[in-house]
Amino acid sequence: MARHASHLRPRSGSRPVAALAVATALVVAGCAAALLLWSSRQAPSPSPAAPPPCGTAVRVVTAASFAPVLSALAPALAAGEDCARLDVTVADGRAAAGRVAEIDADVWIPDDSAWAGVAGATKLAKPTVGGSGTVVATSPIYFVTDAATAERVAAAGGSWLGLAGLVTGGSGVRMVVRDPAGSGDGMVAAGAFGEVVWVASGMNASSEALANALPATRTVPGTAAALPAKDGEVGLVPEYALLGEAAVGARGRTVLAPSDHTAILRFTWLPTADAAADPTMAAAMDRVLHTLAGPDADQPRAAAKLRGPLRNPPPAGTGDPGAGQGTGLSPAPGAEPGAAPGAESGAESGAESGGPGAGTGAGQLPAVSAAPFDVLGRHHVEHVFATWYIADRRADMLVVVDVSGSMAAPAPGSGTPLIDLVRQGCNRVGELLPEDAELSLWEFGSRLNPPVDHRELLPRAAMTAEHRQALTGATGALAALPTGTGLFDTLLAAYISARDTHREGLPSHVVLFTDGRNEDDPGSISAEQLTEQLLAARDPNRPVQLTVLSFGLTSDTDLLARTLKPVGGYVQNLTTADQVRAAFIHVAAGGIH
Repeated sequence: MARHASHLRPRSGSRPVAALAVATALVVAGCAAALLLWSSRQAPSPSPAAPPPCGTAVRVVTAASFAPVLSALAPALAAGEDCARLDVTVADGRAAAGRVAEIDADVWIPDDSAWAGVAGATKLAKPTVGGSGTVVATSPIYFVTDAATAERVAAAGGSWLGLAGLVTGGSGVRMVVRDPAGSGDGMVAAGAFGEVVWVASGMNASSEALANALPATRTVPGTAAALPAKDGEVGLVPEYALLGEAAVGARGRTVLAPSDHTAILRFTWLPTADAAADPTMAAAMDRVLHTLAGPDADQPRAAAKLRGPLRNPPPAGTGDPGAGQGTGLSPAPGAEPGAAPGAESGAESGAESGGPGAGTGAGQLPAVSAAPFDVLGRHHVEHVFATWYIADRRADMLVVVDVSGSMAAPAPGSGTPLIDLVRQGCNRVGELLPEDAELSLWEFGSRLNPPVDHRELLPRAAMTAEHRQALTGATGALAALPTGTGLFDTLLAAYISARDTHREGLPSHVVLFTDGRNEDDPGSISAEQLTEQLLAARDPNRPVQLTVLSFGLTSDTDLLARTLKPVGGYVQNLTTADQVRAAFIHVAAGGIH
């Protein structure tokens, strides 16, 4: 019984063991919880998902001087709604338009609006479509020279026109420009030189001034700024270059802001026609344009030493290229200090370029106050190219000279017979044409060579040395004869001859000089018949450019202009000896009306 009873009694110590087990379990559970809490606090929070890359690429061709602006803005443009991933290609000058077509770009931002006029086959959107033509940055052009030459330029008015007179007048002052075909710097600078003469004295005088300036001009190839290399040279340099890499090379030179006009580089948004018409590109393209034209672009533009398109302050660091040093450039003799940053220095100048002015203090660029030139038109740019590059004068030309009796009279303001001026002009054309151009020479007068009114003095041939010599001999034979004019029949015959000898891919040009009416020519066709027969002879595949230089009454010129208008003929009335010489140079230097 005792053993049985003992079996039923509780085991000694069982309650403390159970308690220990419970406590141990609690401790383990607590440690596990603490460990979980510690682990949760130590582990990094999950990273938010990275935004997907922008799926809309905008292919941009731009000038080297504007590329830094796009690079700075690219990260922000690639993010968010209506994102645009910029794919930027750098190309300058005439080659840039071809690059736009080659890579099928969406937008072209060249360093001047004028490039749009000479874009060739590159199809750009029409003005205002997709913002086309919007100016997104600017940079004015200064004269940079030595102190003594600056005094001479200032004495001539400190102007573009004064510089033109010095450079073309045998003064010893020479001009320096960047290659016009390779940069807006050179194209706009050379264009401004011609433009100021065009404004003052007309188109032909502009051609003559450019032709006469070229021998007194040093052209800088590549990317270097057009800085003067020796005394007597005047470099035409945009502000962005003077405040950038060119600043060191310009130290010790004098800078002038031209007093009559301001030449300005206008960096311009030019979308291609296809991109502007593509609805899938519209939002991204619109965002890029509005960013470039808005305040987000101010700092990147300033860092690139460019000005804004409107009344913005000059770029940060005007007069201080970023190193806390002065530019080392001296304002022109007697020039006023530059306007304070952001101040306007001319009512018109600020309308386009943000008030082309400069900073203040010693060593700053002078303020720019003159009104800006208009954007150069296509014909004006082609004048520059035809002056600088002989290949741009490549054309087949038939020169036709009136030898009626009145050609022996002296030109007004000159003791030189008109026929002598024409002889000189023909020889000048021969000097300016390249070797692979072809030229022929006719003279004309009623009944001069029965049954026709014209006679060939020089058969058409390439401008070799032998042909140039032959031209001199043929023009020497030009002489006023006792004959009438025979104008209408000769115009028709010359047009048909040029059409029939047209070479594919080359301009074919008839240039006729006359001082009279269609008179003393029995059996001549009428003005109405001339128009009808020219229209019938026209061949779109063999176009002929017809130019008449008329030295006579304005009423006769007006009649002739109306007669030739249906076939795109151009008539110019000349009244002075200087105009005669300039007109022939204009014909050789592109001559496109």
